[in-house]
This record gives sequence, C-alpha cells and structure tokens, in this order.
Amino acid sequence: MLPVVYADITLSDGSTSIILDVNYDKLRDGAKSLDVDAKTLTFKNTNTVDENVTFEVIANSGYTATLDSTKVNTFTTVVGQAGKDVILNLKVPTNIDEGVTSSVAKLRVKSATVDKTFEITTKVLSMLEVKEIVVSVNGNEEKTIKETGGSVKKL
Repeated sequence: MLPVVYADITLSDGSTSIILDVNYDKLRDGAKSLDVDAKTLTFKNTNTVDENVTFEVIANSGYTATLDSTKVNTFTTVVGQAGKDVILNLKVPTNIDEGVTSSVAKLRVKSATVDKTFEITTKVLSMLEVKEIVVSVNGNEEKTIKETGGSVKKL
C-alpha cells in the first residue's frame, strides 16, 4: 500500500503566517483608520499536479482586508513553481497599541486538495520617540540626556 501524500500550497518564503507592520506616522489628522502598505504574497504549489486555487480574506471587526482587484484571485498554480502573487491590503483602526496583535484577519487558500488558512498578524511600530530626558534632584536640574546610550551616574 502506498502512503497518502497530501498536497500543499505554501508561501514561497516558507512562513506559516503573514505579519504586516503598522506605522502610525502615516496617519492623517482625524482619520479613523490607516491603510497599511500592501503586501505581495507569493504562493507555491507542492502537489504533483497543477491546482486551481481560490483566495479569500476575512477580517476581524474594526479591520478591513481585501485582495487587490487588479490581480486575479483564482488561478492555476503550476507544480513546484513559485510566482503566483496575491496583493493583500489591510486597513487598521487607529486605537491599536504598540506591539503584536495576532489573528486580525485570515487568508484562506482553497483548491481541490487543499483548504488552508494563513493567520494575518499586525506589528504596530513604536509611536514614541524620546528627544531628551531631564534629570532633576530636589527641584534642581542635574543633567539632560539627548543622545542614544546616555546615562546618569553619581547624582
């Protein structure tokens, strides 16, 4: 009896999740959401036959995820070849704190032999930049640090 081998559709870089950086520096005054830079995902077919693949994206409440409408989101993947690109667009709310937020959306990849979901995670970059630190002792300014790696000793 031959072993059963299941086909797979994978991201060409081998990752199992999709991480998008969120940079609020690009946020406009009064905006309720931010468009994250589009991410191009390249998929590879590891099956022994070509696969007709469909992509679907579903976002959690407060997020909007879409696949670029200028690309075809259903296509045939050729065995062993990478190069089938999907453009992912994500709009995030403006009230998300710095750090990693897991599973804000899911990208479903489906074919006759594969039904796989990739988690989409955001990594919100720091929104705080320290320009200087003023150290005071008993109301008297003792030292101002304006450089990276500066320190205060023996006050």
